[in-house]
Amino acid sequence: PLGERFDRFESAIGLLQALFAPEARQAPGVSRDDRVYPLRGATLEPPPVHPGGPPLWLGVEKPRGIRLAARYASGWPMPGTYAGDVGYFRTKRDEIRRALEAAGRDPTAFTFAAQLNVAPEPADLRAGRETALAFRAVGADHVIIGVPGQLGPPALAAMAAEVAEPLREAWP
Repeated sequence: PLGERFDRFESAIGLLQALFAPEARQAPGVSRDDRVYPLRGATLEPPPVHPGGPPLWLGVEKPRGIRLAARYASGWPMPGTYAGDVGYFRTKRDEIRRALEAAGRDPTAFTFAAQLNVAPEPADLRAGRETALAFRAVGADHVIIGVPGQLGPPALAAMAAEVAEPLREAWP
């Protein structure tokens, strides 16, 4: 059942947090009682590069997932199934910001990444640039730009030249 999967997922996040804690650097290590992933004297070496471990991004959509992101995550990547949908991004960004505030976290310290797919046709490339800027205007910190793999390297080169490079100049 989905609820159990989310229980295991949340437990896994707790496991990572415990192992990335400074106490996990040396004996006696970390212990935690947990139904799914208990730990007894666990250590982890080498330590993570960033204190507390790498940033955790959760690409969630539903209320429970949003609550988990608000509690544990440092960023949200927009699901690729909604790539290019600025309205969807804005709605989820607002939901996540409200959840962050409810969790006592600063929404401005959270990172939002939008997604869009671009085909190599001139009109599509122009639309991709415009959509990326629209994402920026509604609060995207990053835009993940996809190119259909079957279009090959020329499509990737066109996207880089006509979308990514101009955005680098327009995006502070």
